[in-house]
Amino acid sequence: MLFYLAIYKKYNNDKNKLKIEKTKIYLYNGAIFIPLTISFGVVISMFFNVGKPSITGDILAIATVAYTTYKITIAIIHLKKAIKEKDDILQALRNINMVEAIISIVLLANTLITTFGTFDTSMQTLIIILGLVACIVIISLGTFMVVKSILKLKNNKIS
Repeated sequence: MLFYLAIYKKYNNDKNKLKIEKTKIYLYNGAIFIPLTISFGVVISMFFNVGKPSITGDILAIATVAYTTYKITIAIIHLKKAIKEKDDILQALRNINMVEAIISIVLLANTLITTFGTFDTSMQTLIIILGLVACIVIISLGTFMVVKSILKLKNNKIS
């Protein structure tokens, strides 16, 4: 956010350059989702290879449910607002919130299974499939952000 404020201060008088810099920030945020997804995939694969993770308490599991519900709700509300605004910076921030909510869902499933269920092969498979779907969604979102920003930058340089 401080980076955005510095760019805003620098290009405040030139709206076209400010728009280009905002689009670049959107591009960089989309590009960072790829290594983030790779690291998340490593964590998911560790769930499968390491075996049963440590068991958490009931209170921690309930707190995780509350946190995940909050993150999903806030992410959806802010995403709808950002779509209406058509601002690249707001959209990038909201996409980061959405990725955080998606990752929270996978970690919530893992917490609930280890706390209240049995961590057998079918549950490991469930966590892996859920993690794989989350990775695909995050990579798709990052790719969409990169492609959208590249097209915007090409259109801005032509006009």
